[in-house]
Amino acid sequence: MPQLQDLLDEWIAGVWHHRPQEQLRHPLLPRAGLTPQEMWQVLLGAAGRVPLPLAGQAYGELLPARQSAVTESGIRLGGRCYDDACLDEHRGRGDRFEVHHHPHDPRQVFVRLPDGQLHVVPWAQGEHGLRPFDELLRRRTGTVLAHRAASAHAGASAGADGGVQPGSDRAGPAPAAAQSREAAGRGGAGGAVPGTAGGGTAAVEPGRLSVYDAEAEAGQW
Repeated sequence: MPQLQDLLDEWIAGVWHHRPQEQLRHPLLPRAGLTPQEMWQVLLGAAGRVPLPLAGQAYGELLPARQSAVTESGIRLGGRCYDDACLDEHRGRGDRFEVHHHPHDPRQVFVRLPDGQLHVVPWAQGEHGLRPFDELLRRRTGTVLAHRAASAHAGASAGADGGVQPGSDRAGPAPAAAQSREAAGRGGAGGAVPGTAGGGTAAVEPGRLSVYDAEAEAGQW
């Protein structure tokens, strides 16, 4: 039987493909019976390629793949766990399997087991993983958290150097410098009002403006 099969394959490739066929006549060219090889050339030049509908099994084959081991809890991928009963006999053996996954649909993966077929393995927490929580948002969330940690670390370093303290919304001078400028703005050393008892000066209460006394000022002339 193998020899007969080889002989048939050679006859189809060498004879039948080059023999004109009655079924390969164009309606407007009834006298031109084409061979299968010639009809293939005609259709290839006209269509280039013929798209064929894919079966459900072919969907997983087109997805990106990676090698992953099957642990006791299932397959770990992108921080998620995928588990199914078809993985029971392969748990914890250290073998790595071909895992196909959709970059934007974490609900399931396709695992090629030793039988050569792709098996659908659902996400263990799939009931909580609706469309808004896809892989893109997981990566962006990780980026935001990393930026938050970097900002907190930068703020702590600046606070240790005497700059902005963590949680502060402004950067200003040291308290001593601010108090010096406040005392200078009260108009005189110690913030005194002229023409009062005790040396002619009186301390101004911090945080208040001094009141101009015309009679006291005239008594000094």
